[in-house]
Amino acid sequence: MAVDRVKARVLYITTDKTFAQIARELKCSAATIAKLADKEDWKKAREEYKKRVYDIAIESVTEKRTETLSRLATITDRMIEEGLKSLNDPDQYYRHVVQKGKDKEFEAEERIFKKKDTKAYREDTQALRDLVAIARNLYGIATDEERERREMARKKLEIEEKKLEIQTPDREIVVKFQSAMGISAEEANEYAELPQEGVQQDENQS
Repeated sequence: MAVDRVKARVLYITTDKTFAQIARELKCSAATIAKLADKEDWKKAREEYKKRVYDIAIESVTEKRTETLSRLATITDRMIEEGLKSLNDPDQYYRHVVQKGKDKEFEAEERIFKKKDTKAYREDTQALRDLVAIARNLYGIATDEERERREMARKKLEIEEKKLEIQTPDREIVVKFQSAMGISAEEANEYAELPQEGVQQDENQS
């Protein structure tokens, strides 16, 4: 009985089934499936297929994420715009809703008083701050504090690089000697400052 080579190939490439599992499904020997796989290089085809599936999945997730971020940015912009309108309205926080009527029949009416609704003002300003923070994250806009931290980090890195540049060969020898002998930096420096006359004399005698 001939083996359905196309079906066997598809089963191997598009799934994680082994030769034995495919053989049982197609009612043939695992050796036959292995021989076909080796002849047509199914292993490489499976790897390429998995890579394509992975790339498609990543692209799909990226597109969805981009779309979500775009929608979130649009909503955030609109909410900030509405918040600014409220803050710019001179009567916004002087409007109060009052109820009038009797016998459980009331009507709501909006009136403007001299007393400012400070609670609503605080809540709106805090909400606006939160929205601005979200917008900064969405658009990658750093705050003054973040820019200052980055500048300080940059300057610190420059200082460290200059320290490395001015490090002398003698200093490097001292550091290596310190590491090899297991002594402190002060002891290594003291040794480096000792007169080397005796060493030179011994070398001349030899």
